[in-house]
Amino acid sequence: MSTQIHAQAKKMDLDLLPGRVTAVRQDLVAALGKVTRDDRYAPDYRAQQAAKLRQEAMAQLDQIEQEARRAHAGVEEWITAQPTADDPQTETLREMQRQAAWSRVRQQLDHGDHVDDLVKAATQAGDLATLAAIKTELPTYARGDQAMSALALNKTMGQVERGIAQATPGERGAAARLQFKVGESWETLIRTLSQAREQVRRLEEDPERTLRKAELMADIEANGSGSTITDGQVVKTGRAGSGA
Repeated sequence: MSTQIHAQAKKMDLDLLPGRVTAVRQDLVAALGKVTRDDRYAPDYRAQQAAKLRQEAMAQLDQIEQEARRAHAGVEEWITAQPTADDPQTETLREMQRQAAWSRVRQQLDHGDHVDDLVKAATQAGDLATLAAIKTELPTYARGDQAMSALALNKTMGQVERGIAQATPGERGAAARLQFKVGESWETLIRTLSQAREQVRRLEEDPERTLRKAELMADIEANGSGSTITDGQVVKTGRAGSGA
């Protein structure tokens, strides 16, 4: 049976994988640079070696994704094992608290208070009743509020869910918080994998130009002063690079 410590360890494993994806991408670029410019070998042989390197890189990326899925499953196993409902007496009490909280919240909204401010205050206070009331009632209330778009509602509901996770005590709260964190880690990894695979494909379709660009980006990542590459763009991180 999965434990909280085991789930947190799997989350840490997941967080390490984007770095491995970056290493695969950088190693491929370096190896391709050497192979394609080695005049000791015929062009056909260099092309064969470049194809082999690309295939190996794709295989490594596939392996990383498989490891990621196992780690993600290990986290989800513990999260889904946590109880999601209270006993009937406690749930009845919570429902009364939610109704009272929504009565207050609705009055505040009707008087012009912004729902995001109410969510922020409830989150800071650990006010589960108010957050639960907003989660349950706001979608219906928002249908009659012409000023609240679907996009704004979705954003607010996300803040509510995070607030509830933050305020919920015990292992149930720990599971909810971990679920948000592992979701963010998973999205980061999938985006990083997608970018790496796309670069490998471009290195096959337009090898010369793509390799020059990839080498420039790799040089910036390795030697740029506090720079990294995100979504194909140079991003300043604020960390100074090492100097020779």
